[in-house]
Amino acid sequence: MISVNLSKKEDEEYIVNVLSKKFKVNKSMSDDIRNINLIICDLNKLEEVNRKIKKIRRVSEFYIPIILVIVIDNMEHKKHFSVKEVDYIIEINVEEEEIIDVVEKALGARKIFEDAHSKHESLLLKKKLGIFVQDSSGIILVNEKMKELVPDIIHCKFVHEAFSSNDKKELRKYMNIVAKGPKDIYEDYIEVFLEKEQRWLLIYAANTIFKNIFAIKGLAFEITESKIMKRQLRKAIKDIKTAYENSINLINSIVERKDPYTASHQRKVRELALKIAEELNLNEEKTEVIDKTSILHDIGKIFIPSEILNKLGKLTSFEMKMIKQHPEHSYELIMEANLNTHMASVVLQHHERLDGSGYPQGLTGDRIYYEAKILA
Repeated sequence: MISVNLSKKEDEEYIVNVLSKKFKVNKSMSDDIRNINLIICDLNKLEEVNRKIKKIRRVSEFYIPIILVIVIDNMEHKKHFSVKEVDYIIEINVEEEEIIDVVEKALGARKIFEDAHSKHESLLLKKKLGIFVQDSSGIILVNEKMKELVPDIIHCKFVHEAFSSNDKKELRKYMNIVAKGPKDIYEDYIEVFLEKEQRWLLIYAANTIFKNIFAIKGLAFEITESKIMKRQLRKAIKDIKTAYENSINLINSIVERKDPYTASHQRKVRELALKIAEELNLNEEKTEVIDKTSILHDIGKIFIPSEILNKLGKLTSFEMKMIKQHPEHSYELIMEANLNTHMASVVLQHHERLDGSGYPQGLTGDRIYYEAKILA
């Protein structure tokens, strides 16, 4: 049910007539409010029915999007473009197709939220990830896995209180940034350390609406093993100058322990890249760069959690973002070892594409090193 509530009756009739061709519409909010899944109103009505909207958000099982109808010349409306309760904005004088398009987007967003909500509940049942939800008044929900990862959380009002002083400060800062960010978009993550348990966690969170309450939803999983391997990997790279080949084998053994697929993939890339170099009759210098970079190009994946590297099924946008960081991680490791800068740059570019569709820099054509094109 779409609820339309506009100050001007002629505007209200127009919107209702447009939407009635495709959707079930009601001009009143007095009926069973549990059946309302979209609200359309103007600024005056938004303020007028604010109490009812809050009531709907309390009892409705899922998120209810709100579309604000504006008169574009009304400066007062423009001041409210960023009000937190409003999800979409349309002008009263736009074409019918545009009104329907915005409504379909709003209902689509609701459907996405419902699907995410279902997946969230599924994760809660499966207990694969630590999950928490908190709002401005404190923690609303933690699952059993989160209690297992952070035992002290049951005694805390907010999640950050369960950590040591420095990490507590950083996590609180991270949460404040998330609270001001876009809804349901995991843009960044934070690594925190539990001193008592000697455990590293990766936490990523997003500003969301949970059971129709503005809140922060967060996921956590342990990365202690990755941290240990990272230290081992850094030590191995320091030895590359004096024992390059031995260090390569050590690096691959560390990578293989974390992700056998990546280690096998690097060996196959090396074999294929060297055959291409031979076929192209490249000089010794370029061949050596290809030899070394091909076996090092994916070592940055050591920083990617195993749960993501080995995940079955489609990756989320956040997980894909983390995967796409591995060329930069590889670049940084090689630079730390004070190896040839050109080699590091070739590794950094091994996912670039001639048409600019690659990453991380979106380079095109001749801006990509020749050796990187072969690796790609």
